[in-house]
Amino acid sequence: MFENFTRRHHLDHFEVDLQYEYVPPAFRYDLFKAVLEHCNEEDGGTTIREYCLYRGVSIAVNSDYYRLYSVDDIMEFYSPDPFMDLLLKAEWHEVLSIVEFLINEGPLSRKEINKLFEYHSVGYEVERSSDDAVRVIVKYSALIADNDRILSFETPFAPVIEAVTAAKQALIDPKNIDVASSVTLSVAARASR
Repeated sequence: MFENFTRRHHLDHFEVDLQYEYVPPAFRYDLFKAVLEHCNEEDGGTTIREYCLYRGVSIAVNSDYYRLYSVDDIMEFYSPDPFMDLLLKAEWHEVLSIVEFLINEGPLSRKEINKLFEYHSVGYEVERSSDDAVRVIVKYSALIADNDRILSFETPFAPVIEAVTAAKQALIDPKNIDVASSVTLSVAARASR
C-alpha cells in the first residue's frame, strides 16, 4: 500500500490500547485506499471492478446499494462516494464482515489487513480457518484459551492457580487487556510449579 509522508513517519499513529467492538475511521479510510490501490493495479475496468466490490460488500452486510445495470451506466454514473459512505457508516461488526469479504472474494490479503489492524490498534486479526476461508477473530483469544486449558488441569498448588487466574483476568476484558501483566503472571505460575 502506498505510504505518504505522514504514514511513513507515523505522524498519524497514536499509541492506544487495543480496541474491541470499535473500528476507527482511519482504519476504514485505509481499507478503502487498499481496495482502490488493488483496483488500479488491474488493466482497465478499474471502475467496473470497484463497483463490483462495492456491490458485493453491500450485499455481504445486507446493506442497500446504488444499482447500475450496464457497463455504460457504471462508467458514467458510478463514483467511489457510496463505497466510502458504506465503510464510514457501517457498524464495527459490519466492517469486520467487509474485511472478510474483501479477503475471501476480493483483492486484499490477510497480511495487508493484519498490518492495518496492528497499525490502528484494532484488537482483531485475520486467520485462515480449517475450511480454507478467512475469518476475523479476537486477537488474544489463543492466550485466553491456553489459560483456560491450564486452569482445567486443577493443579494442587494454590500459588499456581492464583497466578494463572490473575493472568487470565488480565486478558479477559477486551477493553482493558494487559498482555505484559498476563505474561508475567503466566511465567510466575510456571516457575512456581
